[in-house]
Amino acid sequence: DSRSTCQTFYSLYGISLNRIRTIHSSLAIEHNSLSLELVTAIIDGRRILGNSVEIKEVKNEYTTYEMMLALDPYFVDDLLKAHEDMMSL
Repeated sequence: DSRSTCQTFYSLYGISLNRIRTIHSSLAIEHNSLSLELVTAIIDGRRILGNSVEIKEVKNEYTTYEMMLALDPYFVDDLLKAHEDMMSL
């Protein structure tokens, strides 16, 4: 099941289960149809069958989350960089 897959991934790679769920949930709001298990697989670097745009959205969001601590929320260029990374296809 997807919960055990995510937990295994978390224990192997130290990726927060909450981070994976956050990425999945925020993309689901935008009508991304990938399951939690598929989002986990993409973050794990595995190839999946799916819509290439939706797969790219997962990768973009994960990359942006990874760089978040390095960004200054009061610096416009950092905000634009995060937006550019999220929106790139």
